[in-house]
Amino acid sequence: MGPGQVGIRMEDSNIGEVRGVAQEQNLDPYMGDVVRAKLKEFPDGESYQKKIADMKRLTDVDKKHKAHEAISKDDLRFLYELDSKIEGFGYQTDPRIKELLDTRDMKADLSELTGYSQEHISTTQKEALKGGIKFHYGYLDLGSLEFAEGLQLPETLRGNLDLSRLESAEKQKIKEEHPNLYII
Repeated sequence: MGPGQVGIRMEDSNIGEVRGVAQEQNLDPYMGDVVRAKLKEFPDGESYQKKIADMKRLTDVDKKHKAHEAISKDDLRFLYELDSKIEGFGYQTDPRIKELLDTRDMKADLSELTGYSQEHISTTQKEALKGGIKFHYGYLDLGSLEFAEGLQLPETLRGNLDLSRLESAEKQKIKEEHPNLYII
């Protein structure tokens, strides 16, 4: 594929994947309208509409950032994936997300978005487990824990929580105490 090209791989009569030529095989940010039109021809093309919408919105946020324009709260919620994961067409997460987040004051943004003070927000495992945390952003790898006694988890977590070595009864108790946590 050359610049500005798109590959659509089929699995029987359904779309298997859509790939572009941008970094990590993501679509070129300007190809969304072309792909949207083509996907209407496929029976399962509707399932790819969120990916197209997400990539268009990410491109818009990226343009605002590069033009030093203010990014709205809604755009920040999108960028931090607070309401849903940003879906793209590449094998990996679109690298623009990390590039944009690396320029932000994460705790200040999350404080504004959640209404919690920065002292009640954690972004590292050490901060998350100190107690009194209302919101954690990121992955918590507690897969080495065998017992949960005394464990002080954040009230809400945006990310995954690995408690793989805990017994299922202990995991269930944590799920009941923290319904906003996704436990793997």
